[in-house]
Amino acid sequence: MIKSSFFTLAFVLGVSNHAHLVEAGKPVKPSPKPPTRAPIDKPTKPPTKAPTYAPVQMRAFAGDASTLVTGIGKASTEFFIPMPETVLFEKTFKAISRDSAGPVNTLISVTISTNGTIVYWDHWEDGYENPSAASMQPTTEVWGDGNAANGCAPRKGVSCTNANDKLFAGQAIVIQNDVYTPRAATGAPRVYDGGDNVKATYPVAMTRGAYPDAPGSLLAGAVEVYDTSYGWGTDFFSPVGINADIATGAFGYVAMYCQAKEDNTIVEFNGGSTKTLKKGETILFENVRVADRVTSSKSIQVDVITGDPGSTYEMRWYALLPRNMYSKSYVGPVGNTKGGVGYVIFNPNPFSVTADYKWSVSGTTRSASLSIPARSNRMTQSIPSGTGVFIDSDDGDILAFSVIDIDETGQLFDWGFPVQPRDALTPQVLIGLGFGCTNNACDYRGVRSVVWVTSVADADLYIDYDNDGTVDEKRSIKALTSNLVYNSKTRDMSGAFIFATTPNSGPLGTPINLAAAWGQNPDFSFSGDDYALDLGTLVVPFPSIKVSKHIELTGDANGDGEYTAGDTVTYTIRIVNQSPREIAAGAFTILDPVLSQMSYITGSTRYSCGLGAVSSTVPDGTTGTKFPLDEVGLLSRCLLSSKGGEHAVSFQAKILDTAVNELKNAGILKSNVCGDLPFEVTVPLVVPPTESPTKSPTLAPSLPPISVGAKGCYATFTTGSMISCFPSKAGQHYNAGQVCTELLNGDNGDSVKITYDTTGSNYCLTEVQAYFGDTIPANKAGNPMIGNFPAKSTMNGSCIKTYTLQTPLVPGCAAGAEFMNRVYKFAAHSHVQFADGSGGQTAWTDGKDITTGGSWAMYSEAALNCKCVAPTKAPTRSPTKLPTGKPTGKPTKKPTSKPTGKPSKAPTGKPTKKPTGKPSKAPTGKPTKKPTGKPTKKPTGKPTKKPTGKPTGKPSKAPTGKPTKKPTGKPSKAPTQVPTLPPKITFAPPYEGNCPVPSNRKVLELSSSKRQVDHSNRRHRER
Repeated sequence: MIKSSFFTLAFVLGVSNHAHLVEAGKPVKPSPKPPTRAPIDKPTKPPTKAPTYAPVQMRAFAGDASTLVTGIGKASTEFFIPMPETVLFEKTFKAISRDSAGPVNTLISVTISTNGTIVYWDHWEDGYENPSAASMQPTTEVWGDGNAANGCAPRKGVSCTNANDKLFAGQAIVIQNDVYTPRAATGAPRVYDGGDNVKATYPVAMTRGAYPDAPGSLLAGAVEVYDTSYGWGTDFFSPVGINADIATGAFGYVAMYCQAKEDNTIVEFNGGSTKTLKKGETILFENVRVADRVTSSKSIQVDVITGDPGSTYEMRWYALLPRNMYSKSYVGPVGNTKGGVGYVIFNPNPFSVTADYKWSVSGTTRSASLSIPARSNRMTQSIPSGTGVFIDSDDGDILAFSVIDIDETGQLFDWGFPVQPRDALTPQVLIGLGFGCTNNACDYRGVRSVVWVTSVADADLYIDYDNDGTVDEKRSIKALTSNLVYNSKTRDMSGAFIFATTPNSGPLGTPINLAAAWGQNPDFSFSGDDYALDLGTLVVPFPSIKVSKHIELTGDANGDGEYTAGDTVTYTIRIVNQSPREIAAGAFTILDPVLSQMSYITGSTRYSCGLGAVSSTVPDGTTGTKFPLDEVGLLSRCLLSSKGGEHAVSFQAKILDTAVNELKNAGILKSNVCGDLPFEVTVPLVVPPTESPTKSPTLAPSLPPISVGAKGCYATFTTGSMISCFPSKAGQHYNAGQVCTELLNGDNGDSVKITYDTTGSNYCLTEVQAYFGDTIPANKAGNPMIGNFPAKSTMNGSCIKTYTLQTPLVPGCAAGAEFMNRVYKFAAHSHVQFADGSGGQTAWTDGKDITTGGSWAMYSEAALNCKCVAPTKAPTRSPTKLPTGKPTGKPTKKPTSKPTGKPSKAPTGKPTKKPTGKPSKAPTGKPTKKPTGKPTKKPTGKPTKKPTGKPTGKPSKAPTGKPTKKPTGKPSKAPTQVPTLPPKITFAPPYEGNCPVPSNRKVLELSSSKRQVDHSNRRHRER
């Protein structure tokens, strides 16, 4: 980054603005006093008049669930700050610039959308909040709740008092602090950095940026931060790579940062290397190639950083979308002739696709096409100034990235952003970080960075620069054009609210969707420009309605603080209107069926028509169930006001049992203005230790009755059932469904029906092999010989979800050879893959290792009983009762009750052989399926000690500034393919190494004046 100096923002809380920096133990001359300028004021009180506009389509996203920790559980928006500083510095900054030196200057911005927002900042250093705790940790900061004792939003010149602890729409807060690496695993001094967890009661916009102390802000990057309900997923492709066939140095370095939202998240790279992450932890994959794939067992966020190794300055940051959000249509808002703007289009499919793209020149639409091979990418021609781009593919889903500065050196105006699918766009956007210049201090030439906006159709564009509810500017714009929006007075777009409607319809007209980005405009910048920021970010689509669901433990029967049988919980559904339009009563319906393992507490449903409003009782149902939210659902009962209006519905339920290891309660909001919006909340259940059961296990009502042939003998599992199911794991860790075994008894001999079922997983079957007996076929090394398994089949090129085999039961059940608790080994192997043909894996039923030193192949054990009776008798329902009559075929009804009592007869014969396996213990009431959700216990990894004092000191070096010479031209050649480089994998928890950190928390609210730090090797301008 040759000519910019990024955000120096050097306001230090509690320390003089001219405090000395320290380098190698020696004082360094402080920066000269910056030139004086008028403050840039943002609103510090709520708007005094009603909004003068009320448009926007009810585009909405469903919110993530949260559990209640006092107020934090009612947050509707959650973020994790990506990219821990230790790994960012050691692996990325040093790869781009070999002379990189710390500390890492970290910048995080938070833009408030709604008056009365409360923000919760949970630092990772002392462990995250425990969802079951009765109160929050004292280190978790709470901004905007009117209680200064738990913290305030950092605001220059504003003391932290109860009266000042308020947040308002349009307020933008920027925090910058130096992070010394490596970071301690526990007990590190708290700073604002990668790994922190941030929640807010209303949607906010977040941006994360960073640069090393040397070469300073020349090597800076920034990225949009997705909230956990948008852009997180379990399947990600890299659309670019070090082998990209693109003539630019932009992709000589490509790395994927993957961060977990929950404990026990398994992340896998290209179907091989795996790592289990804790909440907030990160793993880094380097030397990434086009179409490299990351999958996970739970939701993660993935950020991609690209750059030119050794260039010192060229670097771009992107937040990656998951595979399930790919689309056939995208809208890009940026075009520029001077720097050159290219759009990289990636084809994730196993077949080639054709992508068409359109742009506009002087009102005339131009178009071109790209043929993109399977799992590859191509880049468009340079998109000129004044136009955006529409990208479409009829052949299959695609993904698009933007690359700014493809026609210059790649270092002057280098930034980029992930292009958003057309169907994800909204008719309104909230600008996050929107500085016009370095430090937001521009010279007489004006702004260098702008907001770029493109509409999907002709529209009237409305701009509210400070989001106070009053339109400041209206423009008429054409579809596909790229429109530059900036505030000529404040030079700052942070916190601005922009929306669009059909032409001449006014702000109440039909809404029109927008695509937007913030970043450097090459036309306003030049080489050696100290005021330019050659970086930018996506402006994330901003939902009109946010729906979220929350759970609170309100009746702890045994006082253990966990969700267990007998406890009472309170569910709360929040519906927040983020648009300027009011929504009439009856405009939406809330559907939310209660889980089968819970019992609704009658009379407990309540409805609130606003924040702080008194809730009213919702009558119980009079037909069907008593619960008023199931069946036809509950209509909204009152007006939902604009710009932060909120409804809440709550009800109570009792947990009946913990036969599963989690409660996952989901519902849907059905609306005539925004469609169907799903919502859910999941919490782990704790199953208390139990003694041996005093009752026989309950038979599943779907189990078939026992069939007994003429020989009069039949086998059952020791549970008394005929069916037993086992979870199947692909690649050792991933859910591949289950395999169920059913015992068949009859005149043709005993056999086992084996059913593979991948339903509920991402996989399908291409081949299967199974064994049920005493000794699994194996070679001398002990590895299983699946070719010798008696039951096997291939799908002949197809990939199907279920398949059934049959194999003899050896040894079988026969008169004179009866047995009790005989242990059989069951091994079920399969080959699975994704439906598109990728992600091929070996899968086994979960259990014990077949061999200790060879493959990871596994087997399960099943204990069987063999009983014989006179051929003239057959059991009617329960396998624990003796037959009472001659069988007449299978009964027409399945068993409806569990077996009771003991068999009326003991077995009539002794086994002729001693059982060859160790008898297993009878089941103790565990479910037949392995739990697939959250762990039953909460993590207990908090540090035993907290930091005992504030860090002191200043960073050892100031940024060294920008080079005084203009770059000499483009890189001499495009990055070469590096087929010999294996992927590098770095496990990166948000806590790393140990080093003292100075207490130089620098903060800036954008309503404050800024100063520019002296850079030793660049020319200063007085203004």
